[in-house]
Amino acid sequence: MNYKVYDNFLPYDQFDYIAKTVVRNDFIWNFNKSVAFLEDGEDPNWYFTHCFYDNGMPQCSFFNELFEFVQTPLKQKADVDIKAVLRIKSNLYPRTEKVVRHELHSDYGFFNHSCLLGINDCDGYTIFENGDKIESKANRMLVFDGQLQHCSTTCTDQKVRLNINCNFL
Repeated sequence: MNYKVYDNFLPYDQFDYIAKTVVRNDFIWNFNKSVAFLEDGEDPNWYFTHCFYDNGMPQCSFFNELFEFVQTPLKQKADVDIKAVLRIKSNLYPRTEKVVRHELHSDYGFFNHSCLLGINDCDGYTIFENGDKIESKANRMLVFDGQLQHCSTTCTDQKVRLNINCNFL
């Protein structure tokens, strides 16, 4: 499986700023009735998202700071040379009684750099089609081809599982 994991990806002050921003009381989260792009009624799972960038334009004022924080380390540590931003969004999966594995999906049907930044430590994880499991850790960046089949999970040991998903060309 072609993926890489980078722990302590961002400098502490930058990561801490991002983590504190996404849990502020005035940070807006949007309800999504399906986790894995399934048709209405087919997916019993739900979650919240906050979109920073989509449809060719920033969707919130925090996008520029966030992009500046991740752009250089992605190039220097992960050799990701960003040509274009496809989407950047934050995911909030609520705690469940047992860890719930969501449906396999791919972010896009073509090659893209999927970069998943963990915001909190929890017992949730990302799992690839071949069974490789990457645990959720604060300030851990998982970089992989976004057309690879993968899935997210909930967590049981924290109130939520939080991450930021960036897709770049």
